[in-house]
Amino acid sequence: MLFSDLAGKNVAILGFGREGQRALAAVLAGAPTATVTVVEENEDVAEKLATGWVFPHVGLSAGRLEVEELCQFDVLVKSPGISLYRNDLRTAKESGLLVTSLTSLWLSCHPHVPVVAVTGTKGKSTTATLIRELLAWDGKKIHLRGNVGRPLFDADEPESEADLVVLELSSFHLADLDGALDHLVITNLFPAHTDWHTSADRYFDDKMRATNLAAVVHANAEDVELGRRLSARKNVLWYGAESGLHVSPKGIVRDGSVLVKIGEMTLPGRHNLVNACAALSVALELGVPEDVAIRIVKKFLPLPHRLECVAERKGRVFVNDSIATTPLATMAALDSFPDRHVRLILGGVDRGGDLSQLSEAIAKRNSTVTVTVTGPLGKRLCVECRDIEPHWADDLRAAVEENWNGSCPGDVILMSPAAPSFDAFRDFEARGEAFRKIVKAIVAKEG
Repeated sequence: MLFSDLAGKNVAILGFGREGQRALAAVLAGAPTATVTVVEENEDVAEKLATGWVFPHVGLSAGRLEVEELCQFDVLVKSPGISLYRNDLRTAKESGLLVTSLTSLWLSCHPHVPVVAVTGTKGKSTTATLIRELLAWDGKKIHLRGNVGRPLFDADEPESEADLVVLELSSFHLADLDGALDHLVITNLFPAHTDWHTSADRYFDDKMRATNLAAVVHANAEDVELGRRLSARKNVLWYGAESGLHVSPKGIVRDGSVLVKIGEMTLPGRHNLVNACAALSVALELGVPEDVAIRIVKKFLPLPHRLECVAERKGRVFVNDSIATTPLATMAALDSFPDRHVRLILGGVDRGGDLSQLSEAIAKRNSTVTVTVTGPLGKRLCVECRDIEPHWADDLRAAVEENWNGSCPGDVILMSPAAPSFDAFRDFEARGEAFRKIVKAIVAKEG
């Protein structure tokens, strides 16, 4: 769908967060004759918006609309956080309402801009950012967009001026994505966001929709689900298999040669070696010289809130891994420090998932992991996982301070929560910033 298709139409912007705001700006600029209404379902947010509303020709609707009200619109531009599978949206679509997204509009409006899309359950942001750094080695304009980097339709840095766009996409973006992708990277697949997608199978299906839009797919051969779903595809370049880029006990290997030795990357953890393989798969395919690519990979720093070393004091290292909102992500974080005593801080929203694998991974480390828990997930860990003997803390500050007071030189104080942050923080970034401030206060106090 092009902006010209919106001319004279009655258009609703559903949700007015980061993407909703960008969608409104794009529609107003691209389809000035459209009649536009912002539908903000959170009434408290809508009330705050109304007090300073600066769009005189744009309507503002508060609260969820009935199906009949939705059907009064011709086109709905939906924010990704709102499930495509809600009964009201499904009914409205069946009645003829056209539903699109900011990302689909952008792809339709930029058919000549090469796109490398990155998706997967974990590792998307690190992989996408590393791809951007690799492809920009010779001064090309490589723009980073989506969940990481600037938003789409950025007036200050127009995508039409880019040589290539690296686009990080979540499953929310992919469920109804429409448009062509030059390269697609899939880092891994394991169940997530089943409340939005209604089931794990549908989550997998929605992730895999993008493979039908891409000319070339770069997929992780270590992932069983990806192997099962893509084994018959002819346009797949596999990494993680011995026949291509893969991780061995020596490091990143290609055609029998070790490109990056264990310990040479600034990024910690085996999972980041695999992420680097994904980025290298794209970069080498697109002509980045191998020696240049290796140099960039070795120097690439962790992104904020992703195994980010925020301070070192008296032999202790504080690591912020707030992005770890699942047990599997926390297990990968633990594996990043195999030879250190880890003081692990867990906890947050309890989504009711299986904790047995995480508990077993901690128990296998015996005395080399000390666990402190907070929040609803922490309470369940105390009940269900007594083999790991977790310590309770009332909040994040108490957890960090207690671990500092009980630590020894060489310890890693790792916040890798295995849960979302919404019990106490706006999002994982706010939780990570809180961790930083607490650590900063401790370091300042110690002099």
